Amino acid sequence: MKGIDMTVIEKLEKKLTLVKAKKETMIKEGLQSFFDDSKKMSNMIKSTERFKQALTNNEKIYLISDSDADGIMSYRIMREFIEDVILYENVVFDITNRNEGYGLLPRHVERAKELGCSLIVTADHGISAIEATSKANELGIDVIITDHHQILKKEIDSSLHEVSHPSNLSLSSTLLTISKKLNL
Repeated sequence: MKGIDMTVIEKLEKKLTLVKAKKETMIKEGLQSFFDDSKKMSNMIKSTERFKQALTNNEKIYLISDSDADGIMSYRIMREFIEDVILYENVVFDITNRNEGYGLLPRHVERAKELGCSLIVTADHGISAIEATSKANELGIDVIITDHHQILKKEIDSSLHEVSHPSNLSLSSTLLTISKKLNL
């Protein structure tokens, strides 16, 4: 080929092959690590059973995600899983607005109630949402909290609300694990 330095193309091909091999190794190691850590998540079985119950009974689900990078990735995983894999349509998707406050707020719970939702699923927040989860309990709405942030001293009553709290996982990994555990 006229004007093209083939040594540059060969070097680029070698580099891309190396990058691909590194990527595959990282994916394999990462998947093994988060599946091992998923065994440590509190209430994983309880959470997935409650989610399955909502699907079986065609309950309206309110999925609310944090607006940071991990929250948005978690939102995307859950939305694709719900819409494209299990083809479930009775769900409301929402993303928090940091200008209005952080995490699950009582107004989100009230909105879920107004929309007829019986289950709220958080992505990347909720572990410190004591006021909001109390409001949900008062309104008869179950909450599945998926959060990897630090648990506060005054924890949410996990007998009332499902809590998945992996210590070393991003929430996108957690939600991917939960979706795999659902076995649908």
